[in-house]
Amino acid sequence: MRRCIIVLIAVIMLSVAINAEKKVFVKRISCYDNEIRLEIAPLIVDWLFKMDVSITTKSDEADYLVQVKASSVTFTRSFNWYFLLFPAWPFVPFTTPEASVILDLSIELPDGEIYYSDQAAGTYSVYWFGDLMSSFKMKKGALDAAFKAVTTPVTL
Repeated sequence: MRRCIIVLIAVIMLSVAINAEKKVFVKRISCYDNEIRLEIAPLIVDWLFKMDVSITTKSDEADYLVQVKASSVTFTRSFNWYFLLFPAWPFVPFTTPEASVILDLSIELPDGEIYYSDQAAGTYSVYWFGDLMSSFKMKKGALDAAFKAVTTPVTL
């Protein structure tokens, strides 16, 4: 009977150790575009919570260290030459807006070894009612696409 109890306790302790919650420390979020930098943090938090990982404020307690860098954020509005053929504003806009974001994601182990490192680009463009789209909304759409592309293959 004692042997069964000891084995049961050992199995419970082992399952708790295996299913222990992993902790992540967000080391750095960098971007020269302040609006986009402020939008990256909520994306990271949602992504980590979906993976059942907790975020810690102390780097020495963390199992993983995450760094995200938006190395390029661009927004352009080019003249829509089709407007000259079909002048039906706002259905055929004067301009065609397009945004693109390049994200670098790096995940390190506490000993400094790189666990995962990747770069992805996301673009967002609209045609219909393009003159009415703000540059921030366009950049946010490109950021969402790049973040999804760079984080999809990651498992912690």
